[in-house]
This record gives sequence, C-alpha cells and structure tokens, in this order.
Amino acid sequence: MRRLVLEFQNKDLKRLPETASLMKIKSLEILHFIRHDQKELSGICTIELKSTHSNIKDFIGRNKNLEMKILERQKEGAYTVFFKARQSKVESLSFDMDKIGGYIVVPFEINDGKLKMTFLGSPAQVKRFLHRMEMMGIRHKIVSLADAKYSQESPLICLTEKQRKILIAAYKQGYYDLPRKINSGQLAKKLDMVSSTLVEHLRKAERRLLVRMLGS
Repeated sequence: MRRLVLEFQNKDLKRLPETASLMKIKSLEILHFIRHDQKELSGICTIELKSTHSNIKDFIGRNKNLEMKILERQKEGAYTVFFKARQSKVESLSFDMDKIGGYIVVPFEINDGKLKMTFLGSPAQVKRFLHRMEMMGIRHKIVSLADAKYSQESPLICLTEKQRKILIAAYKQGYYDLPRKINSGQLAKKLDMVSSTLVEHLRKAERRLLVRMLGS
C-alpha cells in the first residue's frame, strides 16, 4: 500500500461544488471517518469559522445534502461536529472512489487557506486518483508519496500529519529518553518552530494517543 499526501490551495478547488463554504473556514480537521462511499460521507471533525459571529447554520447555508450536528462548542466560531453528506455531495468529494479504489483517511485538514488530504491505496489506485484530479483540472502539490508504514489499526493514524511528524522527531531525538537528550527549545529549533507551538502539538498528540489507547 502507498500513502499519498496532497496539498491544495482553497482557491484552486473552484471546480468542486460548494467551494463558497470553504472560504468561511479558518480551520477544519477530520478526526474520524465513519463512512465513505458513493452513498454517504460521514464522520467527526473540529471546525473553526473565520467569523466569530457565524455559526454552523451559516456555514451549511441552503445545502440540503449536508447535515451537521454540534457535539461540542469549544469557543466562539469553533465546534466539534458530526457531519453527513448525502450522495450528490459525496460524488464530487470522493472523486468517484468506487472506480478509483483506495481510501481517503486522516489526516484531512484545512488550515491557513490550504487543504491537506491523505489517500491510501495500491500504486495503481494512487495513479488513478492523481489522474482523476488532473482530468478535473484541480491544481495540487504532492507533499509525500511513500509506502504506508502503519495500518489503520496503528495508534498513529489518529494524529494529524504535523503531530505525527513532531512526535516521531521528538522520539528519535531523545526528547522522551530518561534523562532527556534534547529539550523542547532545542527540538523546536531543529524543526524551525516556536517552542510553545511545538509543546502544544506534542501535548495534543499525546492526548490523542492516550484517548485511543484508553478508549475514553
């Protein structure tokens, strides 16, 4: 199996329907896909809207194919939600996945005006997936293409790309050794990051791993 990570500028996704909704998003992260086929796309995500005066109803607008239910309101404009998109919406988002094969998996996120998508499939499926996007005229950047080194059952699947990268780097550099071989400031410098941002990503990654392992 191959793991493909793509990055899109929001402005380059105009060929997809409902792109106006993307312009309202400050950040979005899919935490878990529940169903992803030609009939339905559903899952749980965190979403933060650009305007603190907006709400989920404003974001959905009049789209009858998209359903969202708030699970938790984190702060003004930020929510954890359950989402479900019916067939006509799924057909465009899934790039006709029944014919292509493979899976859209996490991490799947929007941040800083960019969409990052992860695709898991055989070499032939990856080729078909990229060809489909080229046929649709969707500009994209290949962030990485490599053998999938962990399965869907791996705890690492619950982390975002950035969280996984930082956590693995921290482990390899000796951040978790006793005694530590490197502190957060030194690690942040190696990764060209602000120390406080690195610590925040590590804490979020550690919490996700604990939740997955402890089941709560």
